[in-house]
Amino acid sequence: PLAGKTMFRGSMEKCHVVVMECLNELEGEYDALVKELDDKDEKGKRIIQLEDAWNNTMQFTTEGEETPLVEEDVAGEEPGGAKRQKTGDEATSSSSSSPPSGRIPMVIRSRFLLAPKRKIFSSVLPALKRKRASLVRKGSAACVKLEFGKAFEMTIYFVPLLVTIRAMSGEDADDKSSTVSLGGGLRWPSLYQGLCPSDKDPTTAENNNGNASSSSSLNNRNNLHVLGVSGSYQSIGPIIAKKLEYASAQATYVLRRCFAETTVGKSAMANTEFEVEILEAGALIRFLQLARSTYMPDWVDVEG
Repeated sequence: PLAGKTMFRGSMEKCHVVVMECLNELEGEYDALVKELDDKDEKGKRIIQLEDAWNNTMQFTTEGEETPLVEEDVAGEEPGGAKRQKTGDEATSSSSSSPPSGRIPMVIRSRFLLAPKRKIFSSVLPALKRKRASLVRKGSAACVKLEFGKAFEMTIYFVPLLVTIRAMSGEDADDKSSTVSLGGGLRWPSLYQGLCPSDKDPTTAENNNGNASSSSSLNNRNNLHVLGVSGSYQSIGPIIAKKLEYASAQATYVLRRCFAETTVGKSAMANTEFEVEILEAGALIRFLQLARSTYMPDWVDVEG
């Protein structure tokens, strides 16, 4: 019995290696197939599709190695693992370069940048223009919008820090069907924006027995095509809406992570409103670059 048990030692690890190799090979073949089937414009560039919003979700990256969430106390260790007490200068330096808890703090709103009733300094506008981002003001609040081809658009809010990714809609963004959920007059775009005619929930037409013609016209518009599947808004619209919600949540995490970087290290020493606003503007530009490079790998800033 003992010999039988030792015979299979390491078998699970070998099986895992084989399975991972097969999955990696399948992933490579899938990527190659997708590139062959991608639609391209007259310049030979790939046309952005709606499914790119959730197939290529945003990830937070740094210029070099990403800052760990928990910093190791390397300076406080001697060779061999023995601990030594930090000097006064080292303790002061350590306390100013990282939060007391050793973790990146959570940031859920902008402190000064594009806050309600606050003017933006002029140097931010050219930077937004280079990323082909537009600043939208509504009442006392403001947001930034990015468009990715004709497939989907990204809206960035600052109080609180939120990102929505929605299918491109040919209608006015101030459509009454959008839910008013943010202060300052901004409207939160519906999950069905760009998917459903008139930006209305497909279930509304089904439940509205008094308007048969509206329901009939909605059912006849089966021109929603995504992931190689064509169908009605009622059948695949909710599925796509959930995927866009997931992509929005991931982009929101990346945005908040960028802004969190302005509260640690040397950035934490900023003590004036102008200095903090400069740091937050850098965080916004960093997020815009991540967004462009994620969904448009060959992106080049527009000059002039």
